[in-house]
Amino acid sequence: MERIGDQVGYSKATISKVLSGKMAPAWHLVRKLGIALGVPPTTIADHWHPLWIAADAYRRAGADGHADRQPQSPGGRPCVRCGSWIADARLHAEWHLRVDHAARTVDSLEWASLRDAVTRRAKS
Repeated sequence: MERIGDQVGYSKATISKVLSGKMAPAWHLVRKLGIALGVPPTTIADHWHPLWIAADAYRRAGADGHADRQPQSPGGRPCVRCGSWIADARLHAEWHLRVDHAARTVDSLEWASLRDAVTRRAKS
């Protein structure tokens, strides 16, 4: 737990809680774990991400069985890939293209997510 935690930048306690099912992981942790364990990036993006979104929606549904609902707006809908509310489909699709391209060009563990890249740039 400690070794994988060091690789992904989380404590062994957090890794233990996530892997034992006691704590739901954030998407960026799931992605870092996949990279650290040698899972192909396409598998992470194409298979793990939709499953993580579904699991997160199920977790948020809680005991009453109703998922937290995003506010309804004319022409809007939730994105099945990232969970964001889409008001402008063209703009959102362009955003996914930029983010997906950035994710494919990054092969180091330190930059396992766009969030990491932005955070690291802001610190430098």
